[in-house]
Amino acid sequence: MRRERRRRAGEERLLPLVNVVFLLLLVFLIAGRIAPPQPFAVTPPPTAQDGAREAGPALVAMAADGRLAFEGGEIARADLMAALAARLAETPALEVSLMVDEAADGAALARLAAEMQALGARTLRLGARAAP
Repeated sequence: MRRERRRRAGEERLLPLVNVVFLLLLVFLIAGRIAPPQPFAVTPPPTAQDGAREAGPALVAMAADGRLAFEGGEIARADLMAALAARLAETPALEVSLMVDEAADGAALARLAAEMQALGARTLRLGARAAP
């Protein structure tokens, strides 16, 4: 008889959880939209560029000693400007994200930003980290 009481007490604690899960299931079933089936199959046309994707921001990094990186690889300043000019020609509204070491020279950063803006970069974002 004692075993039955213990088992029932455990079942009673589980019952509200089952009720909540069931109610959530009902809410999601009612609130969720089910897409109607397509009346016929549609094959979209191919794009001019194979594997084209939406252009993300151009990522430029500057080390404390002034070295530069573009899209994950180290690059010379002249090559960076050429690559950035090519990306800006493809996507005029390209966003450029700058990640600069905190020990980097501020004047060098200002010159780099001015060169990027001269190329046509409209949006420059400077990355920062939260203060401890």
